[in-house]
Amino acid sequence: MQSWLGGVKALRSALRDFGRDQVNRLARTPIIQDAWKAGADLSIHGWVYGLKDGLLSDLKCTVTGR
Repeated sequence: MQSWLGGVKALRSALRDFGRDQVNRLARTPIIQDAWKAGADLSIHGWVYGLKDGLLSDLKCTVTGR
């Protein structure tokens, strides 16, 4: 049972890391960079949606152009 729980925790951690990475990758795309250069008030924030419970979990990662 412990090894199964360890696998679930590792998967959750990997998904959170993936979500944070995607926020950072999106922030580096040309369209986002151009919007920031044009002065757009745009922020990118990371969330994870739980399929089991339907809840959003805040990844506590936000990227802004400022």
